[in-house]
Amino acid sequence: MPPPLPQDEDSGEGVIREPPPRKTPPKRGPGRPRKVTTENVNEKAAKLNLLPPNAEEWHDYISNVALKWGTRGYVAFATRGLDRYDNFSKADLAALDADADELAAISKPISHMAERSKFGKRYGRTIIDSTDGVAAIVAIGMWGARVNRIANKYRKGMQENVSNPIESRPTGSEIPTESSEDSTESLGDVRQFSPRGFGYN
Repeated sequence: MPPPLPQDEDSGEGVIREPPPRKTPPKRGPGRPRKVTTENVNEKAAKLNLLPPNAEEWHDYISNVALKWGTRGYVAFATRGLDRYDNFSKADLAALDADADELAAISKPISHMAERSKFGKRYGRTIIDSTDGVAAIVAIGMWGARVNRIANKYRKGMQENVSNPIESRPTGSEIPTESSEDSTESLGDVRQFSPRGFGYN
């Protein structure tokens, strides 16, 4: 037979036994640092869009931003002082701006060079992210040029239409002078003057 269990001194039914205290687990030291690999770095950089731009991004930036506004700036410089919209024909105005095919053909080799260059890998993302700033500067410049063109147009028209002629006045050498004889003849003899009229008779 098994031995009898030990009985408590107070074996009342309302006694509640407290559970034994739990043992706290020992503190662990710092674990090994997570191994940093190029895959992890590329994943984080891709989420933040910090990787160097590829050839497609360079091609889009160079053709639609750099070359597009650069060619338009050269057109404005070459035709400075001329009113293109009034004096040039529609065909000439269309021929001044480079079309999309020409810009794409020019930017293709430049984009490949920019992708492989050290400068492009280091500063390429900063350059491409500045597209909005470049567009804002170009918009301000175009607005200023448009205002100057319109103002010069109306200023030139006012100068041509509004005339303020200055009447030519004879100089001292050109003023005709009468001799004393002519003046006396025209005035008559003062001694022979006989006043007539009301008050003199």
